[in-house]
Amino acid sequence: MEISETEKGAHSVGVPNPPEHDDFLSKYGTVLLVLSIVIVALTQYQIYQVSSMVPGSSIHSTGSFLSVLGGKSGKNVILGPALTADGKSGVREFPTISDVANPASTGDPAQDALNKYVPTGTPWYGQEVGVSFDDPVAALNIWAQYDGGLGGKRFYKAGVTLKETDLSPAAQERYKKLITLFTCDFCCGSPNNPTRIGQCGCAHSAAWRGIFKYFLKNYEDKYTDEQLMGEATRWKALWYPGPTVKKILSEGGNVDKTSLEALPSMVGGC
Repeated sequence: MEISETEKGAHSVGVPNPPEHDDFLSKYGTVLLVLSIVIVALTQYQIYQVSSMVPGSSIHSTGSFLSVLGGKSGKNVILGPALTADGKSGVREFPTISDVANPASTGDPAQDALNKYVPTGTPWYGQEVGVSFDDPVAALNIWAQYDGGLGGKRFYKAGVTLKETDLSPAAQERYKKLITLFTCDFCCGSPNNPTRIGQCGCAHSAAWRGIFKYFLKNYEDKYTDEQLMGEATRWKALWYPGPTVKKILSEGGNVDKTSLEALPSMVGGC
């Protein structure tokens, strides 16, 4: 039996309209879902960038630590603190641009690590820059002058201090990435919350920024970002010998903690 138009109208009377929030969800639900997917994807990409920036994505075990001490991973390779994908401080392998010593073992893990990772002598660029591993305090001030300090005033020196705009556009992008990934772990941060040097006003962070600026300005096409981070890590070990060696040995495990207590702490002021 067919229903008349009148009956259709009668049956439709009293039927409520769909709620407004259902209209909102039907219109914008897909947009919100897409935005959520994009945000998750961007977050994962940032984590990937951090974890893939430095060679060796996992924290080193005692075995790999000892192999590097023995020089089996290459001549110019070191271990040092590095930002992990979860935003904390771990230990990773770095290539460097200056020669790394391969001293004979003393039988004392702490002394062996000091001999291996705390540099001595003058690197090949030392005369050009005026720095030496044997004078860490003077080198700290010289490297900081290449940066000038946050705001460009604290360590400014005419004819030496480099602005970010003094770098090529490509080098500027590399510099921004480097100062986001390289960290101040021991005086202005902590292992669980390391401070990125791009946001740190201490002298050591100014010096590390100065190292990056100097090499990006003068050797932009010669060295990779990983090598620059490795070289800056050598200076980190020089300025924080005790904390750096403790970090490396602690990640390796099976080390007598009492043997670490006498290691020197920070070199130079903040």
